[in-house]
Parts: sequence; C-alpha cells; structure tokens
Amino acid sequence: LGIYIYNAFLSQSTYRTIFMINGLVWTVINLISCAVFLRWNLLVGIPDEFFVLGSQALMQMVLQFGWVPGVVLMSHLCHEGMEATMYAIMAGSQNLGSNISYFTGAYLLQVFEVQPSGDQNEAGQFENLWIVAVISSLGGLVPLVFLPYLIPDARPDEKLVNHQTAQ
Repeated sequence: LGIYIYNAFLSQSTYRTIFMINGLVWTVINLISCAVFLRWNLLVGIPDEFFVLGSQALMQMVLQFGWVPGVVLMSHLCHEGMEATMYAIMAGSQNLGSNISYFTGAYLLQVFEVQPSGDQNEAGQFENLWIVAVISSLGGLVPLVFLPYLIPDARPDEKLVNHQTAQ
C-alpha cells in the first residue's frame, strides 16, 4: 500500500517533500499509538489488540513509503559498480539509527521511572509511559530540520549527478 501511494501520488514530488510528508505521517501515527497508553482507544470502543495491530500495520506501510525514495536517491548518487556498497552503507546507517533509538528509549524509560519488574499490581510503573511515548514520537521530527541541508531539492526522476563528468 505504501509503494502504491508513493507511485500514485508522490513519485513526481521532490525528495524533500516526500521525506517531510513521511516524517510527519510517522509522527502522527506514533502519537495516535500513544492513545493506547492513556486507554483512549477503549473510550471509542476499539480493543487494545485491534488498535495496536492497526497502528503497527500503518507504521510498516510508512516505513516502506520512506524506504523507496531513499533507495532511489542513493541509486542516483551512486557510481556504477558501487551499488552494493552504497546499499550496505544505507542499511548499516539505518541499523545504527535504530540501535541509537532503542538505547535512547531505554534511557527515557529509566528517567521517567517506567521500570516494571513483572510483579502483580504494578500498574503505577506505567503512569509515565505515555510521556515517554510522546517524547519518542516527537523525536522523529528532529531530522526534518536537516532536510534542506542534506537532501537535494529534486524529483526522483531527475538525474542528480553526471557520472561521466564526476569521475
């Protein structure tokens, strides 16, 4: 579905626009997911299982939605014969970013004293979980500040580098 949306609506947009929309949609979906921590989903009659499953499906769609233009951008910037190396660097960078976010999340859980041990009647340990989730969701907006400086203002169908003159 994410690839269909990209092809149907955003394939003629600039990289900056695509990444901006992706970042904003990702943040909104993450913020909506915070509703489960506050139990708002039950107020509108959506069971936890369906709410979590639906939000996770949407997050995967947005993840793919953002991956496609990233791969296209890298393919335009990559010299012939270096495609596998560039793809590996891109995948490694994404893995590094994921690990940094996991450690940051664990740190925030500790700071906000969300440290359940699995004991009975420890619901109080989750009182601040929604705050951590909101901070985590809003943290996804930080990279959007750097878009004008790091991402070219070009469409995916435009040639970015003339590899004959760049060598």
